[in-house]
Amino acid sequence: MTILTLSDLHLGSIYGLLPPRFVRSDGSLAMLNSGQQWLWRQWQKVAKEAAVFRPDVLVVNGDVVDGCQRAQHGTELCLPVLEDQAAAAVEALQYMIGVTGVKRVYGVQGTEYHEGKAAHVAERVYDRIGAVRYAGAGSGRYSREVLELRHGRACINFAHHVGTGRVATLDREALMALDAGADATAVVRSHVHRYMLVEDRHRKVLVTPCWQLQTRFMRKLSVYRMWPDVGAVLLIPDAGSGEVVVKRWLFRPPALPQVEL
Repeated sequence: MTILTLSDLHLGSIYGLLPPRFVRSDGSLAMLNSGQQWLWRQWQKVAKEAAVFRPDVLVVNGDVVDGCQRAQHGTELCLPVLEDQAAAAVEALQYMIGVTGVKRVYGVQGTEYHEGKAAHVAERVYDRIGAVRYAGAGSGRYSREVLELRHGRACINFAHHVGTGRVATLDREALMALDAGADATAVVRSHVHRYMLVEDRHRKVLVTPCWQLQTRFMRKLSVYRMWPDVGAVLLIPDAGSGEVVVKRWLFRPPALPQVEL
């Protein structure tokens, strides 16, 4: 059993993923900027290399689209129409599904700011790619706020949100899982666009990398601290021991442009 995990695609953002030759609803062609060209090359690389492991399941752990970007008044959108964002997300995910050959897809809801109230935009995406409907916390037909996948003694808890306190936050997440009596042997979170992994004798707690380059909001918080990790994670749960092995793909985004004096 292998589980490919992706998150924070942010389709629609000028900094996010975008499939080549995507045609908008008005018939115009969406041209990829240099950052999006780089992202798509890494997307293709992950698809090709993940296919070697023949992943059984794909989990998309939130923020599949970028939304209407109220805070920036849409100034950082290449696809301002939400239906176009959903269509582009479907196209990108269908590429990944086609290359890797995964048979089951699960969607986890991200932030309402990006995916809309009750993740209504993300729901369109997961419906169109044939995502599995499952029981979980919250509401949704094709995605929920929390997904737990069990394989024998291994149990993996997926949710999008996590605090921004880096490793200390992951330690707290592990302690809270222990306090709650959770039997999850792995806890997967996303949202902060940085890859992190901590573990103790009970479980692994990890944050997945993203598919969006640095935005204005991230630069405002800290140019260097908020430098994103781009990539994906493959989870390999062992049914007998409950151990979850983590394989990662991480890519360093292109360096900041420099001005020669």
